[in-house]
Formats: sequence, C-alpha cells, structure tokens
Amino acid sequence: MNRIYVNGCSFTHGHTLPTRLRWPYLLSKKLKVKLFNQARNSNSMGGILFNTINHLSDFDSDDTFVIIGLTFPNRKHIFFDDYLVNITAGDFNNMNVYSKFDRDKISTPYSLDRNYFDNYRDYENLEPVLKSFLNYYKNYITRCKDIRKIDYLEYMTNLICLQSFLKQEKFNYYFVNFNQIIKLNDLPLEWKQTSIFNLLDEDRIIDIDDKNFIDEKTLHPSQLGCEIVSEKVYDRINR
Repeated sequence: MNRIYVNGCSFTHGHTLPTRLRWPYLLSKKLKVKLFNQARNSNSMGGILFNTINHLSDFDSDDTFVIIGLTFPNRKHIFFDDYLVNITAGDFNNMNVYSKFDRDKISTPYSLDRNYFDNYRDYENLEPVLKSFLNYYKNYITRCKDIRKIDYLEYMTNLICLQSFLKQEKFNYYFVNFNQIIKLNDLPLEWKQTSIFNLLDEDRIIDIDDKNFIDEKTLHPSQLGCEIVSEKVYDRINR
C-alpha cells in the first residue's frame, strides 16, 4: 500500500481544523503513505458514491487503501456543469450561491486538484437551478408521508453500490461510522424486511462511538477526536 484515498463529509474533511490535525492526515502519517483526501463539507452519500467511483477508476487497487467516512441520510446533491453541489437542511433558510463553491464544499469527478474550482464564475445560471431544486425538495418533504424511510433506503442503496464497486475492483476498504450514523439494530422491523439492509458487510465498518471525540462548540471531531479516529482506523487496518 502506497496511498490512501479518503472521502466523506465534514467529519472526515476536518471542518475548522488545520490539515495537520485532521484524522485522515494523521492516519496517512501513521501508515507512511500518500494521502488523497477528497472529503468535502456537506457531502451526500450519493455524491460520495459518484465521485469515489470516478476518482478510483484511475487508481491501482493493489497499492490504494480506501477509507470512506459515512455522512447523514438526508443530504442531497445536484450536478451543474462539471461540478457536484451538495444540499443540506441549512440551505433551506440561507442559500448563498457563492458559498456553495467554497473549496471545502464543492467537488468534481474530473479532478483531484482543488485549483480546479478557482475559475468558476457562472453563478447567475447556477442560482435559479439551486432555488428550483430547493423549492422541489421543500414540497417533497412536506407532502411525502414516509420521507425518513425513503431517505434511508436511498442512502443504503448508494452505500451498497459503493461497497459492490470496491469489492468488484478489489480495493481494500473500510467505512467509518461516526456516532452510529448507521444504526441497523434500531431500524423499524418492516424496514429490515427490505433485503438491501441485509447486504451491508458489517465487518468493513469501523464504529466511532467515543463520547470525547466531538467538540461541543463545532459539533465536529476535535483535535483529540481526530487522534482517536486515526488510531482506531489504524488499528483496524493493521489487525
């Protein structure tokens, strides 16, 4: 193994922390390998699936270890030009089009280079697209009677698709489950009768449930939390 590829949301990207304190960076130093951290703030599971498959298509599975930090089921994304723009609940009340192209948030399947985003200027055309999507989604969550189940089913489908790709292409991998984002034991019984929930390889999940790993102010992994996460992932890789 010469490198690790990482994707996920802000819990994995390292929101508010300098690069040298983020857990993917700490992990790469423990493993003494090159790091490709493609995690972005607000990432949806669908966005992680799309970008990870496209990025890894250029990677050699023999020398690349894949770590995916799981995100939350209710996140969405849209495609615009060459970019993938993520949508969270916070966007419903404060949609700032320019902020969506912050380097910590925006992603693309076409490049691993963050400078790729510096030349984007077509905000005038993006804004009505984002507003239309938000209007659609507001109606959807208001009128859909079983949105939590649908969100979870979509989330699990994306996760199983990613799992299948990684296995098919023979990548060694783990999914990092922060604070039990996936709680299979707590799902309603009728949900568990849907076979998709039985396809997840739980041996490939690393649960991070240490109460001390979250910063109470940022609600994201703290410096100590990143050390905890990096050590747990490192131990599992070397088990």
